[in-house]
Amino acid sequence: MIKLFEILRMIGCGLGIFLGYYYGETPEEIIRIMNPWIIGSIAGLTGIEGIFFAKAAAKEKGFEYGSNYQRQSAFAFIAIATISLLIYFAGWDIQANITIVLTFLLFLTLSAINHTFSIFAEHNLKWQNMIRPIFTIALLAAYWSPLYCTLVK
Repeated sequence: MIKLFEILRMIGCGLGIFLGYYYGETPEEIIRIMNPWIIGSIAGLTGIEGIFFAKAAAKEKGFEYGSNYQRQSAFAFIAIATISLLIYFAGWDIQANITIVLTFLLFLTLSAINHTFSIFAEHNLKWQNMIRPIFTIALLAAYWSPLYCTLVK
């Protein structure tokens, strides 16, 4: 099941990036289209995984199982995904979209630093632990141009 979630996250992100850049005519539209797909896929599915499949998810990443922090992280992901979808369906402005994506990307960047620390300091070479920094860099690259263009206006 954990592998299925990983595949669905990748598909959701890929679709979000494709749809955003294909249909978005402005940087704001690109961000607005990408957000529910990317944030919904990553945060939503990771939150569900962390709540309902916590033991398998922790094992797959090489982390401890069952702590309050694991549940708290899952709830935070659910909250971020929910707000992202609310922003999209309510048609809120670009400031709301930028706020949620910057919050999400900052969390993922800090999480990637944590995973990188785990790789080198704790020798945690589990696949899901090692891909977090790589995919975080890819997401930062996907968002860079529309965010930069929107923020420097």
